[in-house]
Amino acid sequence: MLVGESILNKLIGLISTLILARVLLPEDFGIVAIATIVIGFFQILSDTGSVQYLLKKDVINKSDINTSFTINLLIRAGVCCCMCGLSFFFADWYDDQRLILLIVIMAAVFFVKTFESPGIIYLKRAQNYSKIVKVNVVAKLLSVTVAVSVALVYESYWALVAGQATNALISTVGSYVVIPFSPKLQLTNARKQWVFSGWMIPQSILGYFRTQLDTILVSSTFGKSELGSYHTMKYLAFMPSAYLIVPIAQTFLVELRKAKINHNYFCKQYNASLILVLLLALPICSFLFRFHESAVGMLLGENWIKYSELVAALSLLIPASAIFHHCCRTIIIYDKPKHIFIYEIMSFTTLYGILFFIGLDDLLIFTYARVGIENIMCLAYLLYVSVKYTHLLNSLKLIFSLFVISASAYLTYYLAGEIPTLSSYLIVDFVAKSVCFFLMFYIVIIFLHFLFLRRFSEWKYLESLFSRIAKPIFSRTFYKLK
Repeated sequence: MLVGESILNKLIGLISTLILARVLLPEDFGIVAIATIVIGFFQILSDTGSVQYLLKKDVINKSDINTSFTINLLIRAGVCCCMCGLSFFFADWYDDQRLILLIVIMAAVFFVKTFESPGIIYLKRAQNYSKIVKVNVVAKLLSVTVAVSVALVYESYWALVAGQATNALISTVGSYVVIPFSPKLQLTNARKQWVFSGWMIPQSILGYFRTQLDTILVSSTFGKSELGSYHTMKYLAFMPSAYLIVPIAQTFLVELRKAKINHNYFCKQYNASLILVLLLALPICSFLFRFHESAVGMLLGENWIKYSELVAALSLLIPASAIFHHCCRTIIIYDKPKHIFIYEIMSFTTLYGILFFIGLDDLLIFTYARVGIENIMCLAYLLYVSVKYTHLLNSLKLIFSLFVISASAYLTYYLAGEIPTLSSYLIVDFVAKSVCFFLMFYIVIIFLHFLFLRRFSEWKYLESLFSRIAKPIFSRTFYKLK
């Protein structure tokens, strides 16, 4: 269900980007990018990690949920007031008075999301995502419709804001339709939740700067047009993570929490869940690196192709993002959020210490340096978490699987260079190359699986999982053919 939602949201997002990039100017994306950076920082300040806290608990009650809702409401109300008060400062800093109203309205949109039904957590704990998916898809469709309509009529950056506002309003109202819940202001268990949040908020702040400081540096060094281009390329490169990989991986938090009681079973689930995510992340990364010009040309038009190599560079962060979230999920399950905070301090200091030394003279070199350093640190983080929470042999098995998947992705990347232009129509050629590329990758993986990978328990488990999913589908298909 989550996979279907992610794919559908991705397609809707692609269509929206395709239209808006041809109607709006890079400068329009630039000014919204500045406001998004500001709003994003304040969102992080209000991220208490309440969802992770409630998901990791063995048992929750209404008191826990109401306390979480109250803490979020109080913090976000204060944060929104700060955003509005500082909007004048940011307008002066970037020498653009349009930012005042833009930041105030986006702050209001952000605050609306606070009032989503807290009862949604029951559906997430039960992994009953069908109702959540329906609301999210409807909200996405309506927000894109509004954004495109405003863009076509006014050709203004307000189209992007109108889309965000529509999405927030529809998803908030829809949450009460799928699961009615009457929240109450309550702080009964605030101390327990705040002990958890006390580590989550500072690590979220560091995580935000680790992932966004490059955009902040670009916004301070270059013009709005360059910022808009960089921000858009970064958005495209991170779409697979945001719309596909992270939503799928999020479902493993509950499963890993259940598996914790049996260490051997946990080790198998730990490896299998990351392998499954990397089987998506690595081929997507390899594909975007090979066909970045085709991807950008199809989505945004020929005028944006000169920035496409940024997509190639930033796409290399897709597997790093998957590994990072996997490690964080494991640490949250064992209730050690301060370890995430320590990693954020170390990675932030190392990453931007080196990047500031390199400088911003060449944006592409800067980007590749950032990507390379972050990948190395995520691999080191994975090794530490794997050894600490599973054992050395299990960690070596996981690293070996990672190597095999990476080698398969590289081999597919190499073979994809032989794929000719299959159509004069850009979109047809792009889709055909996508099908060929992913078919080649998964054929290689299936061959290696039956050659030797199925000897490992986690790969054998994944084989049984896919068999259980595929068997009913093939049975129904065969029955209809008869």
